[in-house]
Amino acid sequence: MKKILILISTALILLSFSSCNWDVWGGEFTDYGEGSAGANASTLFTGAKPEEISVTKSRFSDEIRIAWNSVRGADYYEIFKTEYTEGDDIENLTTWQRLTDTAINSTSYSDYNVVAGTRYAYRVRARSFTYRDVIGAYSDIGTGWTLTPPLEVEASQAESTTSITVSWEGVASVQGYKVYWSPTGYDGTWEATQSSAVPSTARSLTFSPTSQYYGQTLYFHVTSIARGNIESEPSVTRQGYTYVEGAPQSPENLSTNSGESTEEITLSWTAMYPNEGNYDWIIYRRAGNESERAIYSTQAGDDQPEVIDGMMTYTDTTASGLTPGVRYTYTVMAIGKITSEDGSGTQTVNGMPSTTTGYLLSPPTEISEKRINDTTDGFVFTFLAPLGDDGTRNLTYNVYGKATANGSFSQDPIYSASLDGSESYTFEIKYSGDGDNEYFDIRVRNGSTESVGYASLYGNLTVPRPIKVRGYSASDNTYTDAMSIVDGQYQVLLQMDVDSNADNYTVKVWKTNPSSASEDADFSYEIVPTTSSDAGSNQILIDHEANPAVGETYYYAVRGTDKLGRTGEWSDIDSGYPAITGEELVRHMQVFGLKPWEFIDTEMLGPDLSDKWRNSAIYGYISQAGMGSLGSAAENGEASGRITYNASYSPPASGSVSFNYTNFGEKDYLYINGSYNMNVSMSGDGSASGGFTVGGMYPTTIGLTNIYVTGQKFAGTYTVTQSNGSASQEIDPNPEVQ
Repeated sequence: MKKILILISTALILLSFSSCNWDVWGGEFTDYGEGSAGANASTLFTGAKPEEISVTKSRFSDEIRIAWNSVRGADYYEIFKTEYTEGDDIENLTTWQRLTDTAINSTSYSDYNVVAGTRYAYRVRARSFTYRDVIGAYSDIGTGWTLTPPLEVEASQAESTTSITVSWEGVASVQGYKVYWSPTGYDGTWEATQSSAVPSTARSLTFSPTSQYYGQTLYFHVTSIARGNIESEPSVTRQGYTYVEGAPQSPENLSTNSGESTEEITLSWTAMYPNEGNYDWIIYRRAGNESERAIYSTQAGDDQPEVIDGMMTYTDTTASGLTPGVRYTYTVMAIGKITSEDGSGTQTVNGMPSTTTGYLLSPPTEISEKRINDTTDGFVFTFLAPLGDDGTRNLTYNVYGKATANGSFSQDPIYSASLDGSESYTFEIKYSGDGDNEYFDIRVRNGSTESVGYASLYGNLTVPRPIKVRGYSASDNTYTDAMSIVDGQYQVLLQMDVDSNADNYTVKVWKTNPSSASEDADFSYEIVPTTSSDAGSNQILIDHEANPAVGETYYYAVRGTDKLGRTGEWSDIDSGYPAITGEELVRHMQVFGLKPWEFIDTEMLGPDLSDKWRNSAIYGYISQAGMGSLGSAAENGEASGRITYNASYSPPASGSVSFNYTNFGEKDYLYINGSYNMNVSMSGDGSASGGFTVGGMYPTTIGLTNIYVTGQKFAGTYTVTQSNGSASQEIDPNPEVQ
């Protein structure tokens, strides 16, 4: 009787080898590279927003620091950034970009990729490695900027006999300002006009030089002061001086011939002939918020100004650095000599200045809009009014075109219109296909003179074709919520940088790796992309017809097409394959890894592997009943690794069967490591212990925590966690296999 119980128990144990389940854990966080924190699996991450975001304003010259409160359960943080201008609706900014590709595992960050004078907005969200399906809410928006010197700095010239007033435009969020002066301005010797900074509310300071500097040119700049006495770079340099009785008066009737030439600006003013002889003259030029530059000085050896019909003249030319599209400020000043107070000699003093502006005949220098029109039959251009367009000068603009970047612009305009003083102008160029104009040159005409073309000076004005796709990749074993399922497989995801020129994309798909993207493909699709949550990339989900079978890889390339049908270059080729469901993974894992002997003569295992396992030593033991099933055996996989079997009996009426796996796989796309052990009583019930990791194309961990043996079979559920981004699943350990 005892022997009979042993045989029955052993048979029941061996009949219990029917199902196993698995689970994929975690996975490498490939979106952000190195620098991520370890998962905080013990703390529930609910996706709360970071609170108390703070951003520095006028605190540092070369960085902006962002800080926030920690979020419970968060492993890392993402920072998003955008530029804005004062007066923008901060809450409705749309051009956010992720600040960094490195996971930030602290609650502060220093942004060094900043430009002085630019305002930035920031927001932060928390993420978790453990709860990857939960994306944290964005924090409130914080704004900041670097510490910059004041703009619009000016110094008074001959407005007082004893003092010079330095003025400036205020800088937000600073602690104060310091004003510096120098008698030369060029040798680096600068002194503060006073020992302490002026308050942040100040917009000017009056400096009283000693009498030795009366009537002489002095130089000034201003800095901003932050907390801790951190000081900004100096502002532009400005020149100022006092007025001395007897110094020359300001030149009268100063004017320029602005907008009449593409090569020169001529200044003229009423001639001044004092009894004691000609004055010396100096002319300064500046553009925008630049420092003045002396471009003409009789004291430095230049000839006296030419006098024509009672007017003194000076001509400034492109040889001295004049550029179209820039409005220049000219200061003209006579320099005289007066008798010193003690009568011992003469003193050189600055006269009162006159100021005017001038510019070359210029094309539009700012194109505010370049696009394909809404009806997809041409280009639309909008440009801001060029310099001098006040509606009174009878100016026109001409548009010239060419088909290629290396071609020549048309001799005659393809479009012309009047400039009437409007703030901006819009025109449209029709397009019918390859060979039509795609590059354009806008020139402004004043009488018989036409400006130098926009293309020659600033780069071609065009609506570009879609570029060769950048940042392109095809997904490997990737899951997203948007993917549909067919036959246990999700879709392949293509991802690429956003190209604002592309309206849709063509996707080529090959079953074998092509030599180039020009080869004919097995599949081809026209697909409109969607924008990912990171706002910097487009995503395309490939139809299941273009999905490879489980364990296979396909090859993909894409190119963009705009509304006019113009295409970019094909992308590089990238391989990809879809993620599979937990149920599908369990089927392949059990048939080709865990227990192929149970699937002999099924279509999935196939005839060759069926013959192998029908003749295997492991099956020789398992297929026998009673004491014949006891013993040990091993089998190598067709693709890799080794599996070992051992069955033993433990009195009075129970048995133990164990399997160990070392990189074992019958297919090269899937192999398993781990072990399991079954302890079964004579009734066919019992327990199972162990676990597995799955390697290859579908990395997974499989837990047997919820598995037990009943009725000679595995029961309960496997815990399956794949590294494809999906959540863990509880799966039946007895899949159907045909």
